[in-house]
Order: sequence, then C-alpha cells, then structure tokens
Amino acid sequence: MRRRLLFLALLAFSAAALAWAVRVLAQTEPPQEPLPLRAALAEQEARLATSNTFYLELDLSHPAIKLCQSGVALATYPIDSLKVGYPRVLFFPRVHEGRWIGEIWTGGHLIPPKIINRIRITPGSVPSAEIAVPALIPPTMSDLIPVPPVYTIVFDGGRVIRVNLNGKIVGAVGQPAKERGWWADFLAGLGLRRADSLRISASMPASDGASLFRSFPDKPPELLILP
Repeated sequence: MRRRLLFLALLAFSAAALAWAVRVLAQTEPPQEPLPLRAALAEQEARLATSNTFYLELDLSHPAIKLCQSGVALATYPIDSLKVGYPRVLFFPRVHEGRWIGEIWTGGHLIPPKIINRIRITPGSVPSAEIAVPALIPPTMSDLIPVPPVYTIVFDGGRVIRVNLNGKIVGAVGQPAKERGWWADFLAGLGLRRADSLRISASMPASDGASLFRSFPDKPPELLILP
C-alpha cells in the first residue's frame, strides 16, 4: 500500500514538473509570428532598391504613384482621389483576397499599350536645292506618344489600377481603355474572361497621368503598396 501511494505521489510530481517545464519553454521560445508591416516594408524596399530596375510605388497615405530606381524616386505623380474595390461576380461580392498592402505586385503592363508614333520623312522627286526647307522642329514625346483619357495598369493575379485623367491632355490623345465594370464582372462570373481580384480606381490630373503613361517602363515593373 505504501509503495502504491509513493508511486502515485512520484507520478503526480513528475506530471507537475513536466507541465511547468513546458510552460517555461513556451515563455522563453515564443512561436514565430509574421513580420510586422513596417519590417516587411523595409525588407521589400531594400529588395527593390538593389534590383537595379525601374519599379513603382503607390502611396496610400499621401496618394501618389512614384517611378523609382535604386531606392530613389525619379518622378512623383499625385492622385486626386483613390478608391479600392473588390469586383462582384454574378452580382455577389467576391471573397476578400487578404493582405495586399506592403506586398509587391508583379508584371505591370498598360492597357491600352504605349505606342510611339514614328515620323517618317519621304524624300520627294524634286532636288532639295530647289526647295525652300523651313526650320524642322523635332517632335516631343507628347507628340509621339498618344495618351488615352482612361487607362489601366494590370498586374499578375488580377490586380488592377484604373487611371482616370482630369482635364485636357497636352499632345496626342489616344483611345480610352475599355470599361471594366459590372458587365466585365458578369462575364468573369460565367468564366468567359479573367476576373479582377482587386481593383483600384485612381483619379489624376491630366498632366501627371499623361506623364506616368508616357514614362511607363517598357519592362513590366513591380509595384510596392505603401500604407
């Protein structure tokens, strides 16, 4: 009887000691948690700064899109108003896609694409010595690259920034991008087109929006979303 009581006492003591050890270990070595947003942003900015390529930053607190390289903002394009929405599929809201602020969006490209209108000079049959040639004024980028009043920057995964220009566009004007509204969402719900997972609508002054369009990198840039 005494041996059984002694055995039970030792067993209870061992269980209590084990529980205490597990509790202490849990306190001294907490589980790994995701990096805080600021730390994650610093890590993403450092990676982009060393990429030696052009990339974009979208600042949500001070609405603007920046064209950057090597950690330096080469140009800043202010935004008048900014709206974020999740498109509906068959008139029902889509599931929230989760965290997107502080992440890098990849594969950015313009719709409609940027086109440079090359100017060709065709020589005539009359000798040039007999023609009074006026002074030739070289065209500017504003003349060579038409800018649509509405265009879209599309990224991988169906993330979209739709840019609307306010005011008169200086230089050549192109055709606006097709509307990505409820009809496009309806077709996406039927599986007839790719669905947008996240849609940002940005309204910009015409001069800034046109400069962004004309300066958009030829190689699909990455985009970092800043809170």
